Amino acid sequence: MTDSKKYFAHETAVIDKGCEIGAGTKIWHFSHIMPDCKIGENCNIGQNVVVSPQVILGNNVKVQNNVSIYTGVVCEDDVFLGPSAVFTNVTNPRSAINRKNEYAKTSVKKGATIGANATIVCGHDIGRYAFIGAGAVVTNNVPDYALVIGNPGRQTGWMSEFGHTLNFNNDGEAICKESGEKYLLKDSPNPSNIEVKEFIDTLNADDLCLIIACERNDASAWEQLVSKYDATVKSAARKYASSVEDAEDLASSIWAELYGLKEKDGKVKGKLSYYSGRGSLAGWLRAVVSQLAIDEFRKQSKFVQIEEAREFENLANESAESDNNELITHSDNPEEVLARAETQKDLKDAFRQAVAKLEAED
Repeated sequence: MTDSKKYFAHETAVIDKGCEIGAGTKIWHFSHIMPDCKIGENCNIGQNVVVSPQVILGNNVKVQNNVSIYTGVVCEDDVFLGPSAVFTNVTNPRSAINRKNEYAKTSVKKGATIGANATIVCGHDIGRYAFIGAGAVVTNNVPDYALVIGNPGRQTGWMSEFGHTLNFNNDGEAICKESGEKYLLKDSPNPSNIEVKEFIDTLNADDLCLIIACERNDASAWEQLVSKYDATVKSAARKYASSVEDAEDLASSIWAELYGLKEKDGKVKGKLSYYSGRGSLAGWLRAVVSQLAIDEFRKQSKFVQIEEAREFENLANESAESDNNELITHSDNPEEVLARAETQKDLKDAFRQAVAKLEAED
């Protein structure tokens, strides 16, 4: 054990033999520092904290009250662990099964913050200066500077090294309001394993695989797709159709659009290829129904306008061919003006209604 004169430990703290504690570190009431752990310089260990064997804490790590840091956890310099934050080290614990040889590693990189009551599921890396919000449950790796909140934890933004939200402009630039430091947001041509895993975890793999099978003209996949989502498509179609028959026609049109038409090379090109796997397939299908309903309304409105224009053109031609050589002019009568205004109003109302009926995920 490190020379006790180099650090402070409250008289109620338990310091086991074999641990290493750096100079300037303070350990407060009822905390337990177990063998073979390493604690750096100028750390602060709050009340009722457990630091398990082989845990490594860097310099200037702040551990608030009631935190348990289990074997397998490594915290780099300047890490902050909020009150009652929780780490785990086994993914599938059972009381009757000994898994001491299966402890998973968890790494918390330099400057990261883990908020009060957050839970860090073992086996993941928390990036440099990442910020885990209070109560979040982290089930994936967290990129550098990422802001993660919620259960399960999802990245909602970026944080500066001083702990402020970064608001990036159209050029991908943001300035920390406290330090004045500028941050640049750029897509990496060579994403890290963490970023690749994060992207994969956001995909709805089952739905995406089903769509890929349909794109490859797998008949059984198409049967499964229609069987699973036909009710969803018909339900969405009823929101925009004026009758049951119109709803059935709209739903049939949707499936035709999704299936597509054969091109010269024999391949079928449909709208299914636009589904990316991000977001639910059901929500995406409802959005497709909404868009098709709007397109159909626009086509009908345009058809009416074209027919009216043709009638006017015919009238003008008839007049030009008559024996009367008087100059013929045409001015809109009030009924025509009103009809056009009503058509434009109906189109705008239909669009607003279609958008209002979209689910939040769409």
